[in-house]
Amino acid sequence: MNVAAALCTGIALAMCGTAWAGRPLNTDDASILAEGACQLETWLRPSRHMHQFVLQPACNPWGRIEWGASLTRQHVGGVPAQAQLGLQAKTAFKEVETGTWGAGASLGAIRQVGGGSIGTLRSATLILSVAPSQPLVLHMNLGATQAPSRHARANWAGAIEYSINERWTMVAESTGERHGRPTRQFGVRTWLRPESVQLDATLGREQLNGRDESFVTLGLVWVWDKALRQP
Repeated sequence: MNVAAALCTGIALAMCGTAWAGRPLNTDDASILAEGACQLETWLRPSRHMHQFVLQPACNPWGRIEWGASLTRQHVGGVPAQAQLGLQAKTAFKEVETGTWGAGASLGAIRQVGGGSIGTLRSATLILSVAPSQPLVLHMNLGATQAPSRHARANWAGAIEYSINERWTMVAESTGERHGRPTRQFGVRTWLRPESVQLDATLGREQLNGRDESFVTLGLVWVWDKALRQP
């Protein structure tokens, strides 16, 4: 496996290894969109050896399961652009609320297209969230990822959200696989339009193909509460 292929495999595993969360976290939370609501998350992730653009739409048409998709386009080194297509289903057994805890689960799959396909990566994740106070929420994920011709790999993720006020929230997280070095990032998000349009940014550091590398992300989120509801 050459350097570019190794980088692509690691990126795909990282994306599939944790559930899709609210921006800018990879660690998922024990909540889903309200019934009839939809959202679109999009972000850029430039770094020294890889540039990535991601679109993630999601909707909750029936109330119990949030359905999501992802489209990722990335350039790694000097190889041609590659795309990754993903699908996910997520449910919350108990949604997290202030002063208590919540739990959920998700199932997902990502398929790489172009640049020498590596097949389909499948994942399953258990989600736990705890909100001990109004400004503070903690999230923990435990899961496994199955890549073609490889044994399943256990993975984990943990994140902290702290609301400074109604508009600004600070976030920090660490994610990784068993026997691997963790990826860490921290940043902020803010509502440009309350509960409708959100802007976020993070700084992070990860290991790709044996090298430590810094990265940044810049993202936007649009939420439509009544997108699928009848008037």
